[in-house]
Amino acid sequence: MMRRMAITLAVLCIGIGSARAQAPEDGPPVLGPVREPGPLASFLRTPSGPVLPSDGRFWIAGDYLVAFLRGTNLPALVTTSEPGTTKLNAGVIGLGSTSTLFGPGWVNDDIRSGVRLQTGYWFNSSQTLGIEAGFMVIEGQSASFVGNSDAFPILARPFFNTETGVQGSHVIAFPGFSNGSIDIRVVSANFWETHVDLSEKAIDTGWFRLYSLFGYRYFRYDEYLRATEIINPTNRNFIAGTQIVSTDNFNTRNEFHGIDLGFRSQFIWDRLTIDVLTKLAVGRINRTIDINGQQTISTPGFGTITRDGGVLALGSNSGLSSSGDWKVLPEAGVNLNWQVGSNLNMRFGYTFMLLNGIARVVDKVDTTINPNFFPGGSSAGVVRPANNNVRSDMWIQSLNVGLIWTY
Repeated sequence: MMRRMAITLAVLCIGIGSARAQAPEDGPPVLGPVREPGPLASFLRTPSGPVLPSDGRFWIAGDYLVAFLRGTNLPALVTTSEPGTTKLNAGVIGLGSTSTLFGPGWVNDDIRSGVRLQTGYWFNSSQTLGIEAGFMVIEGQSASFVGNSDAFPILARPFFNTETGVQGSHVIAFPGFSNGSIDIRVVSANFWETHVDLSEKAIDTGWFRLYSLFGYRYFRYDEYLRATEIINPTNRNFIAGTQIVSTDNFNTRNEFHGIDLGFRSQFIWDRLTIDVLTKLAVGRINRTIDINGQQTISTPGFGTITRDGGVLALGSNSGLSSSGDWKVLPEAGVNLNWQVGSNLNMRFGYTFMLLNGIARVVDKVDTTINPNFFPGGSSAGVVRPANNNVRSDMWIQSLNVGLIWTY
């Protein structure tokens, strides 16, 4: 009896041990191929790693930009008048007979194209410390006006006359007195920017990463205004064939050198990543302003006389000057990255930048003028036009589409 019970217990123990040793029914099969999840399943699974390959240390990115820059708000620079207007009232602002041909209003505020290139390298495979550099250029724009006495028999340049205390004008063309032309061009040049930053990973939770940025930032932005007028006197006070050519040149240049500080936050969901950039560059902006004018009078039989001063650029405001002080350059942007290949990402985004305290050419154009400062005048009285120290802020907004490649 005892022997039978011992045999029965031994059989039960062997059976229980065998049952425990077997794999659960819902576990992975022991034999047969292991199937990888399909693209849809891969996209929907819970994020478990970086969008970029973990062993990709080098990356390069390129973006096409659709940019918007704060334009230039011009004063009235060229006017005309209805036939029958007296020469004293020709082109004078505020009169019902006067129409403006160029200004007032905004120019150079249309959509612009641009390019941004970036590259970077991680010093280790865990991507905790790296370096990155970027370059951006946004194309320039220009607004211009070309007019002559064939199209506008009365052609003038308006200004506020300090001697009379009312609006006046500098007449280019008027029937019986002169014919002529004017060519004005206002240019917002290319915007250039570059930076080099060290990048360090501060937080990594799998679905969220935070990188700190520290480096160097540079930008340059120029503007200029050119005006050339030609007057051919037709009245008997001048020798036939006399020609008077006046030019005005206004140039501004802004260069910034600073320390770049910021953070890049990444929110990761498998193949999709939202990349948020917040940066602040602190540094010195150097402004250069060059204003000059010239008048040339050519008289048959008497040669040519050249004088300093045009119409808006006179002895009271002409010259080369420079200034500099410390400013900040804030930047914010967001990008949606989509991994389209093992080492290729596509991205769409928006960026905002603010250029703080720059010299803009329109701020240097003073249409309040003392006629005594015109070429050949006495230069007596109120010193106008003035070379002021007005500075402005200018924003830059851009939409971008591009690719990121890692290796």
